[in-house]
Amino acid sequence: MARGSTRRNRLWNSQTRRAHIALDTSAYIGSYTATAGDAAFATGDAITVRNTGLAAFASLGVASNQAWCVPTLTLDASGAFWTVTLTVDASAQSAGTKTATLTFSDASADNSGVTQGVTFVVAAGVPAIGITPASTLSLSLQDETTASAQTFTIANVGRGTMATPSVGTVTGSGASYMGTPAITGTGPWTLTVTPSAVGGTPGSYQAIIPIVSSGASNTPQNVTVNLTVTSQAQALLSLTRTIDDAAIQIGDPNPSSEVTGVQSANGQPLAGPTIQSTSYSGTHTGWASASLVGQTLTVSYNVSGINTVGASYFNVVIADANASNTVTYKVYLKVGAATAIPAFNVMPSSVARTAYVGSSPAAATVTVTNGAGTLAELGTVTGTWVASIAGVSATYTSGTGALDITFATSGLAQGTYSGTYRLTGTLATNSPVDIPIQLQVLPVVAGAKPIPTIPSPPAGYAWDASKGYPTGSVFNQLATYRGADNGAMPTFSGTEYVCTTDGNFTTALAAAVDGDIITLQAGTTFSRVQLPKRSGWTEGSSGFVWIRSSAHASLPAYSYANGPSSYAQANCVDATQHAAYLATIQTTATNSSPICPQAGAGGYWFTGINFRANTTSPTFNNVNLVAHSGFNSNNAGVVYQQTLADVPSCFVFDRCAFTTAATGAQNMLILEGRYVRVVHCDLGYARYYSPPSSRPECHAFVTYNTDGRIEILGNKFAANGIGWLVGGAPPAINNVVPHHLVVMWNRMWWPAGLGSEYDAQVNKNAIEFKTGRFGIIAFNDVRRLYLNPNQRYAFLLKPTDQPIGYSAQDPNGHPTGYPAHVSDIAIWCNRVLQSAKGLFGVNDTEAHVAGEPGGEIGAEFIEVGYNLHQWDPTYYATYYGVPALAEKRPFTFEKSGGDGVNTLLIHHNTMGGAHDFAVGQDSTTLGGGWVNLQVINNVHTDVPTYGPLFFSGSTNSAGLDQRIGAGNWTWRRNFTRSGGATWDATLRNAQNANGYLTSADFTDPSGSNWTLLPTTSASASFAGGGGGTDGKDCGYDHAYMASMLSDIGG
Repeated sequence: MARGSTRRNRLWNSQTRRAHIALDTSAYIGSYTATAGDAAFATGDAITVRNTGLAAFASLGVASNQAWCVPTLTLDASGAFWTVTLTVDASAQSAGTKTATLTFSDASADNSGVTQGVTFVVAAGVPAIGITPASTLSLSLQDETTASAQTFTIANVGRGTMATPSVGTVTGSGASYMGTPAITGTGPWTLTVTPSAVGGTPGSYQAIIPIVSSGASNTPQNVTVNLTVTSQAQALLSLTRTIDDAAIQIGDPNPSSEVTGVQSANGQPLAGPTIQSTSYSGTHTGWASASLVGQTLTVSYNVSGINTVGASYFNVVIADANASNTVTYKVYLKVGAATAIPAFNVMPSSVARTAYVGSSPAAATVTVTNGAGTLAELGTVTGTWVASIAGVSATYTSGTGALDITFATSGLAQGTYSGTYRLTGTLATNSPVDIPIQLQVLPVVAGAKPIPTIPSPPAGYAWDASKGYPTGSVFNQLATYRGADNGAMPTFSGTEYVCTTDGNFTTALAAAVDGDIITLQAGTTFSRVQLPKRSGWTEGSSGFVWIRSSAHASLPAYSYANGPSSYAQANCVDATQHAAYLATIQTTATNSSPICPQAGAGGYWFTGINFRANTTSPTFNNVNLVAHSGFNSNNAGVVYQQTLADVPSCFVFDRCAFTTAATGAQNMLILEGRYVRVVHCDLGYARYYSPPSSRPECHAFVTYNTDGRIEILGNKFAANGIGWLVGGAPPAINNVVPHHLVVMWNRMWWPAGLGSEYDAQVNKNAIEFKTGRFGIIAFNDVRRLYLNPNQRYAFLLKPTDQPIGYSAQDPNGHPTGYPAHVSDIAIWCNRVLQSAKGLFGVNDTEAHVAGEPGGEIGAEFIEVGYNLHQWDPTYYATYYGVPALAEKRPFTFEKSGGDGVNTLLIHHNTMGGAHDFAVGQDSTTLGGGWVNLQVINNVHTDVPTYGPLFFSGSTNSAGLDQRIGAGNWTWRRNFTRSGGATWDATLRNAQNANGYLTSADFTDPSGSNWTLLPTTSASASFAGGGGGTDGKDCGYDHAYMASMLSDIGG
């Protein structure tokens, strides 16, 4: 063969030996269906690809020209063929028929680019109604009340676009209780249902609320509401004082008037107390008159006609249309050397308790005294039930005057139970005396959160177990008050006065009437002003004047609805960050206030105002909410408020700042008004710059000469002394005791790095009550409390006799001033971190006075629960070294004087402190003693060096019996760290079952999560059974605290 022919054959072979793509579609469907919105899915069929050519594939590939079609090419394990599988995706496709082309390519194939078609038929999506949370709601509602709004989220859980849903016809026995369910939003939507039992009847009801959406595959979907309407609990009247007295000689002038407050013991609203009757018993008549304004009863003396010695009582019976009982206030007058008249005095005058089905509330003790003498002078005292309650028992002890009321009521069904216990004394002039007792048994609600059960709440408030916090406002007690329900801002539609100068401001204040607005130019400083009492202004029926910054709209929005989110720190003004949006009212005079209310002034709402003490030397106070005849704030040379009628009323400080010059102030805000709300304000750090030897105790707030009704909500404050001091100064108003005190959701962070400014001797407590009744201290975030050798606790209740007002002699003959009384206080779910102080202390330091009118003990009905407290000794190494061991006490209960403490419940707290678990003391035998001390279900996170329950000279159960008294205490299911001091056999027995745990029994201490692991019997999840006396984990509830304080701390 010729050489050229060979070259031609080789060329031909190289050109004709090519790969060839052959598609086998025998197992290939090629057409698929889905619904618009469907997720991607594999088709399940396949195309087989073979090479039927004479050469190998170089790099076989397949591609789709549509994103919804994704091919996957896989070489068979034999290497003989390839398989192409498909994934199709309708999630972003609209309805219709879609086509795609698969292109197969290989550089060695003679038919590279061969194609195969794909068809995808997408049907229109069908929407479906979804409702969250679960569309069945069960709740309990008291008759004649309205529930908080219940909300559900409605969303399209199907395909396509869902038509806006609507509410169909509500059916079922509870339809009329559902109000008008409403759907709002644009998708997802919100269904709001506000059940109301106003005009209803107690019973069980079910309502079906249909949610309809045209075109939805499952329309309608029903929301089912199972509603239990409980009987309306009537108010239970009580008095802040039940008896007062005066002793005179013939010809003496009239004694000072007596004042007492009328309250609802169970928190149910009053319609408006009235005087039902007055009467006299004893020698004289016609020497007294009574007047009742709002809830304040005043008895005035007129002794000018008395010309004989003797003794008598003036009796005032108080009634209320909403109350199930009446109460009697007695005023005793002794003329000359007359023999005292024996009479019953009982405190409290009524008892109210709340429990859940299946449980029993804590016991109560009523203290019985002879208003003007000894118990023996009452004669033989017997007690009997006039109307009893199943499971409720009463025992009177003649030697002590203690009437102990116990409850074994776990078998009672839900409802309100009322009873009356009668005391009869053979020599008592007012015998018999009836004591109303009310027990409200509530249904167990799924997901219910813990709430206090011992203290009566402040007037206008009620604890809600479904929420875990109290709802309401002290302003709610003013039934006719316009726009103040739950603290809502009223509508201001009157004249607006725009002020840029002091003259403008003064003129506007003189001219303004209810509903008017005084706008102060932001960034402008105004001089101090006097706030006039507007003509005709009346507490409870008149309105506000709104004094605001012109830039108030640039501040965080006003938030007033109860709950954690309403009082988040993000809603709080910041004196530095928001300075440009504030208008300033300032004083430049030392010991002077930027504002000064006239006597009886009221109805002022401040927004976006910076109250400033701009002085060249330290000032006594920044702002005095006190009626004065002048601007001075140190009581010198001015007429101070002397009667309740003088007290400024209805003041709101909303998103305001309280600042000082570098010299500082001893007190940032003297709260001596009635019906006062301080919300989302920045009070900074109260400090007084002077040499340490003369540095006084400072306060953010001080309250003493008012009957109260004060709310401190969602603020920032701290002090080189005490955050809020109630009591501790001379009250000029006779018998006045601050009541209805609420301090919640505040951030009390002491500054870091104080250095030489830190003064251990004056840096005391976050909150201290020396007097005060009906208080809530809850959901506060407290940090960096500094060491003080004598003031060791974040929250201190220290009943202390208050100094005698302004007169040289006590007009009522009390030898040491008016008796202290701290009662009905809930210290609840507070977080205390980085602390060099303990959590809680109670110390009755008042002087015992034989025959003290009213027989008031130092403190009663106190509940401390679900708090978290942790030491951080390393934080203080920079300042005066690590705190001494003796200071590391979680809590204490002491009685160094006075008439004792009645019903103190400390439970479900998690606390640190390496000295001991607790310290107890009763260093005097004067007066009464401890009654009903209960310490249960607490957790101690440090190893105790002493005790764990430590008394001077004794420990554990021996100390309890010696210092508190056998039968007066309960100490069960408390756990401390092992490796230190140990419980004795009594506290470890099967009934008390106090125990131990280790550092490994907590979830995440470094992250401040002290939730118990099931490795300890203190946990309810412990194998074989564990937890507290109530079946819950001992210690605090981390999840509950996180839900309450997530927006407060940081």
